[in-house]
Order: sequence, then structure tokens, then C-alpha cells
Amino acid sequence: MALDFDNLVFKSPPWLNCKAPDSDVVLSCRVRLARNLRDTPFPNRAANTVLQQIFRQVETAYSSVDFLENALFLDMGDLSNTEHQILAERHVISPEFVMKKIPTGLVLDETDRLSLMVNEEDHLRIQALESGFRLEELWDRAEQIDRQLGSVLEYAFSEELGFLTACPTNTGTGLRVSFFVHLPALAMMERLDSVLRNKPPSGLSVRGFYGEGSDVVGHLYQISNQFTLGWTEWRILEDIEETAVEIIEQERAARQELLEEDRIHLENRVFRSIGILERAKIMSSYEFIEHFSTLKLGILTGLLPKIDHQTLNDLLVQTQPEHIQKIAGRGMKPLERDIFRMEFIRSRLNF
Repeated sequence: MALDFDNLVFKSPPWLNCKAPDSDVVLSCRVRLARNLRDTPFPNRAANTVLQQIFRQVETAYSSVDFLENALFLDMGDLSNTEHQILAERHVISPEFVMKKIPTGLVLDETDRLSLMVNEEDHLRIQALESGFRLEELWDRAEQIDRQLGSVLEYAFSEELGFLTACPTNTGTGLRVSFFVHLPALAMMERLDSVLRNKPPSGLSVRGFYGEGSDVVGHLYQISNQFTLGWTEWRILEDIEETAVEIIEQERAARQELLEEDRIHLENRVFRSIGILERAKIMSSYEFIEHFSTLKLGILTGLLPKIDHQTLNDLLVQTQPEHIQKIAGRGMKPLERDIFRMEFIRSRLNF
């Protein structure tokens, strides 16, 4: 069965459900496990024939996983560049995965919440993604997938070091736990740096909208554990949960303080964004993310009760370059794309 990209771009990304627990601050959270097969070179060292064998092994093995019984297996070589980019824009695959010129595959469940990337940096990347802050639920899913796959595939494992990975920073548990947060109030109160400096024992990595190497835009941050070697899975989960809880509390407190003590500047920022979105003729995807941030803050502080929160969340992904061209039904030059994006935003927000 093929993935219907024509309809996919109109679907709400499942990790952007505005009614999920703590989703006013944590848009989504993710658990990722890096695994490799025993006695097999890592993808950056393996010949294509070896990578093709790994591809086929995973294609056969994933059907034994309960959570993936209705999943699709996609040969990434069969997809167009546009389709690759759409998956990256929906955070299903990493931007690095898009660039791969080797045999790669993707297992994707019917909800887009669970996936396996085959031959990314490691032979296997197990990913569980969910809206809001639900780490325990995600870990249960990822751990079960890992256990069931491990009963079929023989992982590269060292009694001394743990799971062996292509990048030494993932060796040990191979576990990365991350949460995607929106922190505009802390930024406005100039408290963001002090909050993010409060790192847990397992370390903290703070990245931008598309993860490693990407820009921070719209006060959106991906925060994850920095260390995996020498730490148990439960300790990493506990560290990240404690960090997330503190950040959630701090952002909510800053939001309330803005309302009570600096309302005029908050209103000025929110209504300036409204004015621009009502009148502008062109809009880049990066510029819209900045306005998305301001409008979301306006909704959460009660200043914009008429804007539908879920529609705004959906636009965060639907206004990305490949989504907007797929929605338009044609390829476009940058200026034409920016014009269409602005018209699409206005139509969705009923401006």
C-alpha cells in the first residue's frame, strides 16, 4: 500500500493536538532508540549490498511487532524529493535522512506516531512521537517495539558499553528523549537563558525547529538529554520529565505575569501580528512561524478567543514549503509560494 501524500498534507499532524496534556507549552514529545545489527558495519561504512540486506531484514522483522501490524514499509528510493521533504516537514523523518543516497526505508504506522528509519545514521532508529507531554506512554511503546524487534534481529551490544552506535554520543542506552516546547513568555520576560541553563545530570541539548543544526525560530525549541552512556533509561526519563515540568511551570508563570504586569506590551505584540496577517501580501514559512508563536500566545492568554487553536497548530506544518506546494497542486517559485502561503493562511484563519 502506498502513502497518499495528496491527502496527507491536509491531515492534522498527530503531534500537534492542542488538547493533549500540557500542550499549551509542550507541543510534542519523542522517544528515539538507536540500534545496529551485530557484526555489520554502520551505514556510513557499509557497502550498498550490505545496507540492502539490512533493509530486507527490517522489512521482514517489523511485521512481528504488535504496534506495527498495520504499518507501511516505504522504500525511500521510490519517493520523490517532494515526498521526502513532506515527511521531514511533518517530523516523521530527520532532515539528514532526506539527503541519504544509500538504500533507506521507513516503517510508518497508520497514525504517523510510530516509525522506524532504516539506514539513517544507525541501521535502525525506533521513534515514538506524541502530542503534549506523555513520556511514560511513549516509552512503553518504544520499549515494546525495541524488545519485539530485538527478538528477531540481533543487535550490536557490548556488556561493557551497552548498545553500540555510529555516533559515540548515543552509545549505551541509545536513548534520546526530547520535547518540543513553545516558550514565548519566558523570552519576552528575558528569563529563557536562566531557565535553560538549569541542566539535569544527564545533560541538556537545546536545538531549533528541525533539530540539530537548525535555527531557533518562533520561540520553538527541541530539548533532549545530552548523555546516554552510563545512564539507565529510567534515569534519563526522570531527568527529562523533571526538566519539562519545571519549564512548563516557569512558562505558565511568565505568561500570567505578562498579563498582570505588562499587558500593554503583550497586546501590542499580539495585535501587531494580527494586523500584518490581515494585510500582508507575501509570507515566508520562517516569518509565519514567528507570527504563529505570537498568535498562539494570544490564544493562551485569552486575547484571541476567535482564532481556532487547532487550525493554528495545523498551519505550523501546512505552511512549510513542500506542504504549501502540494496543497496548491503545483510547483511554484519562491515568490509565488509566499503569495499563495499568505492567501492560504488568511483563508484558514478567516481573516
